[in-house]
Amino acid sequence: MSYAADVDSPRLEALPGHGGRFTPKLTGPWCCKRGALWPPYRATLRRADRRALDLSGASVEFVMRRRGDTDPWVQAPAEVLDAERGVVRYSWEQGDTALPGIFNAEFLISDDEGLIARVPSDGYLSVHILGNLSEPYEPDELSA
Repeated sequence: MSYAADVDSPRLEALPGHGGRFTPKLTGPWCCKRGALWPPYRATLRRADRRALDLSGASVEFVMRRRGDTDPWVQAPAEVLDAERGVVRYSWEQGDTALPGIFNAEFLISDDEGLIARVPSDGYLSVHILGNLSEPYEPDELSA
């Protein structure tokens, strides 16, 4: 079985015809700045035929790993907001967005009998954590 996810991306872009105002555009990778804890990472988990994945009775975990690394940077429970519609949310915790870079992410879905699925099943979700200008990034501070 094949699974996919639609992610609510917080990217803001100036759209033509809007006087240069920034308008949310829900496309592309999910982006945030280093240290940001808001907005949470929200997604709708779907089957390959675009039907919502029913999460009734299931638990969901969010896993994120920096590209090129072997160990997860984040692996924690996600909240099921609407089980029948497959809507989930991961609320960032302190340290989750401390490391700038490009990360792969997925949701692990399990029930009492064990792992049911990894979503998406054909690749990964993309999370970009950008540096910020107010706090210089020193790679050594994260390896200590």
